[in-house]
This record gives sequence, C-alpha cells and structure tokens, in this order.
Amino acid sequence: MSTGTFPTPGWPTRGMVALLLGLLVLAATVGLALAAAGHGLLLVAEDRSVAVAVVSLPAPLDPADRDGDLAGVMALLRADPQVGQVELIPEAEVREVLVGGRDADLPMPILLEARFDPGVVPDLARLHERITALAPDGLIEDAGIIGPRPDPALLALLRYAMPALGAGTLLLALLLAAVLTADAVRRRHGEIEVLRMLGADDPFVLRELRPYPFRPLWLGGLAGAGLGAFAMLMLAEAGPAGSWPVQTMLAVRPLDAAILVLGALVVVLAVMLAARQTASAMLRRLP
Repeated sequence: MSTGTFPTPGWPTRGMVALLLGLLVLAATVGLALAAAGHGLLLVAEDRSVAVAVVSLPAPLDPADRDGDLAGVMALLRADPQVGQVELIPEAEVREVLVGGRDADLPMPILLEARFDPGVVPDLARLHERITALAPDGLIEDAGIIGPRPDPALLALLRYAMPALGAGTLLLALLLAAVLTADAVRRRHGEIEVLRMLGADDPFVLRELRPYPFRPLWLGGLAGAGLGAFAMLMLAEAGPAGSWPVQTMLAVRPLDAAILVLGALVVVLAVMLAARQTASAMLRRLP
C-alpha cells in the first residue's frame, strides 16, 4: 500500500483550503511582525530620548556669593553619572523670559539646564537633596524630554491592535487546520477501518493524508508566510526614511530579517502541528 489510498478532492477544493489558510497566515505574519516593530520602535525612542531638567538658584543678595554657589552646583551635576551635559542659561535670556527685558537692575535667579544621558530616567529627588545641601534654596524641575517621540496613535496601533490581529488570525488558522483535518478523517472512516484490518498503523494512515489535507495546508501556509515576510521587507526598504516604524527595525539589519523569516516559519509549523495532532487524536478515537 502507498500514498493514494484515499480519494483526493479536486484542485478547486484544495486550492480554496490553501487560499484561506494562506490569507490567515499572511495576516498573522504581518500582524506579529508589526507588533514586534512597534515594541522595537518604543525601545529605540527611549534609548535616543534625552530628559532635561532646569536647576534654579535664587538671586544672591551678595553678588560675591553667585559664583561660589554656581560653581559648586555645576561641579555636582557634572560629576553625577546620570547627567550628560550642564549649561548655564544666559542671564539675558532669563531676564527676557521673566521680566521681558525690563528692570535691568533687578537681580535674576541663576538657571542651569541639565541634560541627562540618552534613555536615562533621572532621579530628581536625589539630585534635589544634593543640590540643597550646597544651596538650601535651590530647586530642580523636570523640563520634559527632547528627541524622537513616536506618534502615540501609531504606537498604540502597533503595540495593541497588531498583536491582537496577529494572535487572532493565528488562532483562526489553527482552528481552520484542525477543523479541516478532523473532517478529512471523519470522511474516511470506512477506508481507515479497512486499512486497519489489513494491518495499517496510524503513522501509515497519516502518510496517506498527505495529499489532503496536509499538502494544501503546507502550501497555503508557506505561501502566506512567505508573502507576509516579503511584504514586510519591501515595506522596510521602500518606505521614506522615518515614516515607517518597520524601516527602523528591519531595513539594514540582516538579523532582523532572519528573525522575521524564522517567525513566519514558526507560524506555519504551529499550523501543521495543530493539523497533525488533530489527525492523531481523531485516529485514536476511531473504533
């Protein structure tokens, strides 16, 4: 006995099975890849963003005290491992902001801009304690973050909607493979009984199911995964610089492309494992 024992449906049926599974695997591949790109985009933005704080020292009553407090605080900040750059904000800029350039004789507070190393989340409470030890009336305030900031709506789409799409379509692909396989085994109940009477074991029956449904599932899954990986790579290569998150994640890094292809193959293997496990379970249940 050899493969070909079971009657095989025509190509319209097998082609529809391959098409449906291919579309589901395509959507799962793209959805999961975009989800990974969104996570990577967030990590890149965090690594490149720079936190900024403003340190303010009150205007000294004695001008002679100004340079001492300023030098001490600047030395403290520059020695801090989190701080990357410290600059004195010119007095003219401070006066313009606070009093509009008027009252030239009015003493102005001393303002320093501290920029932290990329990706650092500064501990402002710790720095405030150290600054007030030198200048009791000194203050440090968060001035925000400079650097690349991904669009919140796009980031939410990539981080939440795409994982749901990828996981949902992968689940549908697994269910489709399981349902088709279970139906194929049920339809061949009589033939399977005859084969068992002739001494065939379950591995032989599984080999007989290769033409249908295993082969259409393989073809559809590989086609969908391949098309999904190709679409992602083309998107990464063709998108204008900075406009597509996947371009940052995939464009010039072969390792990312390899992970994308490997992930697509894992999706296909998961579908085929579901089909094979369903067939094995159905065969064990048959009398």
